[in-house]
Amino acid sequence: MAETTDDDRFLPEQAPIDAVLDGGFRFAGLSHQGSLIGLPGRTQNWLAPASAFDVSVDDLQPILDQAEALDILVLGTGRDPAVLPDETTSALRDAGIAVELSPTRSAVRTYNILLSEDRRVAAALMVIR
Repeated sequence: MAETTDDDRFLPEQAPIDAVLDGGFRFAGLSHQGSLIGLPGRTQNWLAPASAFDVSVDDLQPILDQAEALDILVLGTGRDPAVLPDETTSALRDAGIAVELSPTRSAVRTYNILLSEDRRVAAALMVIR
C-alpha cells in the first residue's frame, strides 16, 4: 500500500475559499496550511515558489493539464502585486487561459465571484506570510 503524503491529499471538488489565514486558507470546513490550487473537480495543495516572479510553467502544470476546461486562472501573488515570467504567461496564453494576477486576498474574492457565476476558472493561491 502506497504511503499518503500531505501533497497527495485533495478535496474532490472545487471549493470557494472561506478565509485567508496567515500561512494558509480555510475552505469546505477545512483549514489548510500552504499554497493552494483550485481546479474543476478538486482543491489541492500547491508547492508554489517563494515569489510569483518565479512561477514557472512546471509550477502551473496541473492547471495547464486542464486547459480545455478553463477560461481563466486567478493567481494570488501573496501579500504584494507581481508579474509572471514571460515564458509562463506565454504558456498560459498558448493554452487559451487568461490570467488575472493580484495579491492573494483580492484573488480569493475574484475567484469566489467567478465560481459563484459558474465560470470556467482555476485558482493558484500563494500563501500570505
